[in-house]
Amino acid sequence: MQEMLDIYRDDLQKAGILSRNEAHRTGALHAVCHLWVIDSSRSIVYLQQRSSQKESHPNDYDISCAGHMDPYETPVQTILREAREEIGLCLRPEDLQFLGTCIENFSLDREIAYVFMTDLKQPRFELGEEVQRIVGVDMDAFLAGEYVDENGDTVPAKDLCGHDLSIIKRALLQLHILACENELCIRKARPYDAPMLCEWWNDGRIMAHAGFPNGIHTTIQEVKDGLKGPSTRCIILAGYIPIGEMSYREVDPETVEIGIKIVDPIHQNHGYGTRLLKMFCTYLFQSYQKIILDTSADNERARHVYTKLGFQMVGSRPNAFQDELGHTYTLVDYVLDQAHFKK
Repeated sequence: MQEMLDIYRDDLQKAGILSRNEAHRTGALHAVCHLWVIDSSRSIVYLQQRSSQKESHPNDYDISCAGHMDPYETPVQTILREAREEIGLCLRPEDLQFLGTCIENFSLDREIAYVFMTDLKQPRFELGEEVQRIVGVDMDAFLAGEYVDENGDTVPAKDLCGHDLSIIKRALLQLHILACENELCIRKARPYDAPMLCEWWNDGRIMAHAGFPNGIHTTIQEVKDGLKGPSTRCIILAGYIPIGEMSYREVDPETVEIGIKIVDPIHQNHGYGTRLLKMFCTYLFQSYQKIILDTSADNERARHVYTKLGFQMVGSRPNAFQDELGHTYTLVDYVLDQAHFKK
């Protein structure tokens, strides 16, 4: 019996029903559903290796689970059915997170994809005949466009059958978000940020304020090693574009020390510093009672922002450090507690 599919006009209104073969032959737009299975507790994304008997992309690695939507099915019904048939997961609608839709064009195969994600702790798969195996790949490597399994071995996943990965990557990034306000976000830094951070830290113009006018001469691997495990370094995003970094260090169970740096000149002097610092302090006050920081006595703009938010100056340290060019700096110490925080 031929598999039948609803077909759609470009405005996504239904235009009739065709067999799967006819829909693919004519390039008619039809609906599919994608399911990404992740285990956020272990930072893993699961990929399937397609059966060697598949007509398209035999043996290739692909989305955790995917399939065509039958006529009169809803996207949720489709993905629950496919998850059960392909990889043996008996899911409930409440196990699914709908991420969005995208149009994918593969030569004559035109699809509107409904994209879902489910987060399961150590899921147990039972593979159907269309799937050779399931492999878990490191989430950070996946976001960097690499595919490395739990043993550190490279998975020959190529481009995952040409699928649009922007929706799932955006969802995975959201797992690391600490705070968001309109266009600004603060997320945890991950190993895939190492090349960008390395470039920033080796740029003397960016690092001069920290006493390194020639940069710190680090390598991508050194930065990546420093980002493994629980991260206290954060990336600042403006419209999902990285524009700077923040960091925090626990001094004692009640006190945390912070730093902030906006590196993109285009985004400096727009009031972002005040907003970001307020967001960061709000997040940290969920776990700590006191926030401390220091800055150069010459950095009047930063000192104004700190005072504006309620930080109190508690001391200064003349000639606190000397940079590579022999310039000495006086540092001013500030402290903020929840009672004085001006939200």
